[in-house]
Amino acid sequence: MELYPILSQAVVISAVIASIFKLQRMTLGLLIILAVILVIPINQIAIWQYSRALVGDFSISLSLVAVWALYLKGQNISGGDKINWQLLNWIFIPLGLLLYPFALGLTMIDPYVFGYNHGLLIVLIGLSTSIFLFKREVMLAIIFSSVLLAYSTNLLESTNLWDYLIDPLLFLFLVIRLILSIITRMIGFNILKYKR
Repeated sequence: MELYPILSQAVVISAVIASIFKLQRMTLGLLIILAVILVIPINQIAIWQYSRALVGDFSISLSLVAVWALYLKGQNISGGDKINWQLLNWIFIPLGLLLYPFALGLTMIDPYVFGYNHGLLIVLIGLSTSIFLFKREVMLAIIFSSVLLAYSTNLLESTNLWDYLIDPLLFLFLVIRLILSIITRMIGFNILKYKR
C-alpha cells in the first residue's frame, strides 16, 4: 500500500471540509478518520485507488498548500491572512494555462514533455526556491524544495516533474479562488470569508 496518495487525499479533503464547515480544532481527528475511510475497499479496490484513477496523484504543491491551510486552521490562525494567495496565483495559474490547454493538442508544442527532459526545469525550480528563501516566502520555498525532493525519490507514480509541481485540481482551485476574490472586490462583499 502506498502511503503518499492516501495521506495527500486525506489532507486535501480535510482542508476542504475544514474550510467549508469552519472547523478549527478537529482537523487532526478529521484527517485520521478520512485516512481510515480512504483505505476501505469497495469491490476489492480501496477508495483512494478510485480517486487516483480519476485524477491521478495529487501534486506535492497541492498537498502542501492543504497541509499549510490545515495547520493554520488548527492553530486558529486565519489561513487567508497567512498564505500568499496572490503569489500562488501568479505562479500556478500561468503554469496551468501553459500546460493544460497545450497538452490537449491545441498546438504543435507541448510544454508537458519538458517535464521528462527535466534538467533545465530542475535548475529553474531550484533557482525559484533560492529566490523564495531570499524573499522570505517560506511556504513557497518549502513547496518547491519538497517538489525536488519528492521527484528525486520517485514519490509519485509519474516520471514527469510537472506532475510533482502542479495538477489540474490545484490549478482549478486557484482559478476559482481568484474569480471569487474578483467578484468580492466588485460587489464589496467578501465571499471567501463569509460566516454563517
